[in-house]
Amino acid sequence: MRIFLDCTETYRSTSNSGIQRVVRNLINESHEVELPDNVECFAVIRNRGSLRIVNRVVNPVATKTQKPSRMVTLLGKLSALRRGKNRPQNPSDRAGIQPEQRPQFRWLSKLWRKVKRLGIRFLEEAHPAPGDLFVILELGLKMDWPLVEKLRSRGVIVGGVVYDLEPVRNPQFFPENTVNRFPAWLKAIGTHYDFALTISQTVGGHLQQYYRDNLIATRLTNDRIVAFRLGSELDGVAAAELKKNSVRPELIQQLEDNTRPTLLNVGTIEPRKNHTLLLDAFDNALARGADVCCLIVGVIGWKCEDVVQRMQSHPERGRRLLVYHDLNDEELKYVYSQADALAYTTHAEGYGLPVTEAMLAGLPVIANDLPVLRETSGNQAVFLSPTDVEAWGAAFQQFALGELKFPPPNDSHTVAISWRESTQRFLNQIINLTNTFASEDELSTPRAKSA
Repeated sequence: MRIFLDCTETYRSTSNSGIQRVVRNLINESHEVELPDNVECFAVIRNRGSLRIVNRVVNPVATKTQKPSRMVTLLGKLSALRRGKNRPQNPSDRAGIQPEQRPQFRWLSKLWRKVKRLGIRFLEEAHPAPGDLFVILELGLKMDWPLVEKLRSRGVIVGGVVYDLEPVRNPQFFPENTVNRFPAWLKAIGTHYDFALTISQTVGGHLQQYYRDNLIATRLTNDRIVAFRLGSELDGVAAAELKKNSVRPELIQQLEDNTRPTLLNVGTIEPRKNHTLLLDAFDNALARGADVCCLIVGVIGWKCEDVVQRMQSHPERGRRLLVYHDLNDEELKYVYSQADALAYTTHAEGYGLPVTEAMLAGLPVIANDLPVLRETSGNQAVFLSPTDVEAWGAAFQQFALGELKFPPPNDSHTVAISWRESTQRFLNQIINLTNTFASEDELSTPRAKSA
């Protein structure tokens, strides 16, 4: 049996957000884990109705120990131009394109697309056979469903990862385009997937409930939806020991000069991450007389102009409020090593990677009381109401005074596992899941196209 892991969007992307981090690690660690003798695993990308084999997916975030090529940096600019995401309001955006540069980059963007298409043609083509698996690791809103149906008609077993259902559960937090396309995607995977892996049991429950509530006929019955735990270490860090020469001097200086207890928040600046509550709680704590530092790390996302402006104009900016939009993974690891606790105010998550990243770094966690965060943290956090600013402000004050009582420490490795262990579990679950229904006619023989 061969397992083909589809990583198309991440392979072509210069982003380093949560989904890209998950996909990149699953692909790269799939070459290192132990598999049964009769199982092989390949990373593939889709290209004009075919599949091409790739070896690894590079981390696009620059560090001195793992530095991307100039071409990757250029691709970031071309991608930003193509999406129209020139954000001059973010002075820390290293991939920003100045207005006078647009004509040159527009021409380069067209040229690069032609070169990229040509290069992919030289990659070895993959030909999944009956009984092989095709596993879609990404969100897949741009999935080539005719290709998927062609694979299914050959007897290939198809599955994929589901990260969350928040665009239909909390549409107010997402771009309109994502919200509009998400129901069709959920219906499509219910039709085309033989199995689904979710990044938490909470998400698995949401998926089952969505199909029941919307009366959608689906192949994804409860026994074909399983959860797996994500890894927690930062893949852009080349070694276990932090290399401070990979961290910009001004960041080291700013954090080492800070003697206040430091609350860290990590996540894209966008409505779902609820930075408004974080800033409200921080201001509430300052009003109570707390001497505390709030450190915010996250790239600028969408629907966030007001909160970004609030960060930039905050009277404590640069002193007790520190904001970074462009840290590499070495710098993020350094930040985790210098902070004293994680404050995670998110409205909704499919997993909550910063929680387990913080726990792996030995940080206690203050978080919104969400079922998924209780699951991923193993209940090892201080949980607060997402609507109670006073409670959050009081917790920040108690934290500053050293009086906030966190749950007794447990073995964090039961919660924060490595990406290699995560990948091993992921592939084992796929193999075990497909073995349980390998004898079913619908999965072991070629099928006709779905209506």
